[in-house]
Amino acid sequence: MTGKELITMMRRHKVTIRELARRIQITQKRVRMRRDIGLDAETARDWIQAITGVDPGPQTTKATR
Repeated sequence: MTGKELITMMRRHKVTIRELARRIQITQKRVRMRRDIGLDAETARDWIQAITGVDPGPQTTKATR
């Protein structure tokens, strides 16, 4: 998830940096850093759940032939 997508999702769900930091129990500085550089696949699921309040389901993997 890119930083731009993260910002868009936070705005859509009206979640502030302070509120997200409280929900995930990290610093506001860490939230700002992730808004700049984005999230890796392992942590994106947890952040999506913290922002939306809904479990996004199982992690997706790349399909192989």
